[in-house]
Amino acid sequence: MIRAIKLFTKRLPFPVFLRMFYLFYFSSRLPKLSRAARHYQIHPFSELDLCSLKRSETLFILGNGPSINQISAARWRAIESRDTIASNFWLYHPFVPNLYFFELIDPRAAPDIYAELVRLANSRASRYRSVVKIVTELHRERLSMLEVLSPEWRENIYTFKPVPLAARNEGEFAYALRYLKKKGVFQAAQGTQYLFKYGLTLTALLALAVRMQYRQIVLCGTDLRTSAYFYDDRNLYPDVMLPRRTSSGAFFTLTDIPWMVKIDSVMRVIKKELLDPAGIELYVENRSSALWPEIPEAPESLFTSDGILSS
Repeated sequence: MIRAIKLFTKRLPFPVFLRMFYLFYFSSRLPKLSRAARHYQIHPFSELDLCSLKRSETLFILGNGPSINQISAARWRAIESRDTIASNFWLYHPFVPNLYFFELIDPRAAPDIYAELVRLANSRASRYRSVVKIVTELHRERLSMLEVLSPEWRENIYTFKPVPLAARNEGEFAYALRYLKKKGVFQAAQGTQYLFKYGLTLTALLALAVRMQYRQIVLCGTDLRTSAYFYDDRNLYPDVMLPRRTSSGAFFTLTDIPWMVKIDSVMRVIKKELLDPAGIELYVENRSSALWPEIPEAPESLFTSDGILSS
């Protein structure tokens, strides 16, 4: 019966389908996430003082692509003087960001990834103690991960109510994004409990950057041309306990998946509908990104810190 209803709704005109999608989502999914957050005593996103977290007008989003290892020491000094956000297995890197997002992992579906992220989080707990940590994916089958994270790691931890999006192509994605924009999902606001998230954590980081009204956003390590990560270099990261990825194939979000718009289209629409109207400049740190040249390379002026220019 439920399957038949889902098939029926997918055949509806997209504007009608989208509204039914959100009616179902907000009535059935969000209450479960809220109950899980209360049970594990995770602070709601609305308690975060976003203004106090913002130290500069430039935000560096730190991805996990191999080009991270090409960033010079001079650039790292400049990046350190700005605001930074990282996620998930960024924990391998010695640089500690201002904000950190991580997803709960289902131990049955991905036992190796689950065990390694728990090990990393607990071993880095003291270094990340003062970092604002945002946890996502509070689904029932993943919640056991919270029980094995150390009390020190669980300090300063928050979660938001994710606002997803259902679309089959770039046109539908753009329509849905405009719909959410009209509903105030991307407005600059203190005490917000909702945050847009579509597939990759990167979309949530961009949505937060829009809400916090940064003037420049620089994507570091958002390579996407390969499924390899910066920590696959065992000479630089010998303590990694995950299988090494050597694939030269494109990241999965650049491939055709039903009901999943490709990341290059997603970024194009986010830039056009959200960033450009707000006067927010978006750059990639390295031309190795699959998003270049549609998203331009960051100018050298953004890597100036205390009068030191990058080499």
